[in-house]
Amino acid sequence: MSAADGTVGEALTKLLDDAIPAERARKTSLEARSLAVITSSGVLVSLLFGLGAVVTKANDYRPPTGVLVLLIVAAATYTSAAVLAIAGNLPGRYYEIDADSLAALASPEEWSQPGADAEQQLALARLGLLTDWRRVNERKAYWLILAAAAESAGILITTAALIVILASA
Repeated sequence: MSAADGTVGEALTKLLDDAIPAERARKTSLEARSLAVITSSGVLVSLLFGLGAVVTKANDYRPPTGVLVLLIVAAATYTSAAVLAIAGNLPGRYYEIDADSLAALASPEEWSQPGADAEQQLALARLGLLTDWRRVNERKAYWLILAAAAESAGILITTAALIVILASA
């Protein structure tokens, strides 16, 4: 039997069987990438402070004011990236099908009834679950995009500061 031979309900069930695990995997991926931004931003801030320590130790070198401003802005963007990534990694309120609501379907009176109505109700519940998971994951993705943009800006600003330091040395 081809997919064209099945019912709409069968097609929707197949779609939900694939989409819900994919959305759960997406959640895991977004959270892992947010943790990577938090970690890398922390490392970059540490390296930035190390650079600041080296620059200020040289007795005869005084960095231009512009370099100091760039380094301060870079530290702020790395900190912002970490905070944004933390926001993206906050626990979301993911909808799940309530087990108590399923208990009624397992009652002796319902168990032997034709299943079309139950299949439709379960599909609607799973569709609500998928919609909710996508909404929460979109919010996580939004924070991750902002965090990655802030971290990228920090890298560019740090690079500019290093170029000015090397050019003026």
